[in-house]
Amino acid sequence: MNVSLDLFIEGTSPEAGDGEWLRIGEELYREFNRRASKLAAMVQGRVVHEIMEDSWPMIATDESMPDFMQEYGRIWVDMPKVLVSRTRNRGGLQHPGDRRI
Repeated sequence: MNVSLDLFIEGTSPEAGDGEWLRIGEELYREFNRRASKLAAMVQGRVVHEIMEDSWPMIATDESMPDFMQEYGRIWVDMPKVLVSRTRNRGGLQHPGDRRI
């Protein structure tokens, strides 16, 4: 669905690939949610995983957020994950199917 091994997709100075240029509307979110909900697991590197774990669990239950964002938050929280990292030693993988490699 989307691939970035180092989180760098595109960027110009001073952006440095942080994704500020990216604007995702409701229609694209809903399509992404539809596809993501059918995945067996998510494979994430440490940087992406840490960005996601700092945001999506809270968004999943935040009633001030749009329903399509809450939906993705629930998908992300419930989805088994494979964390690919040589540097992450702390916990954070909460789903019974989660693994760190």
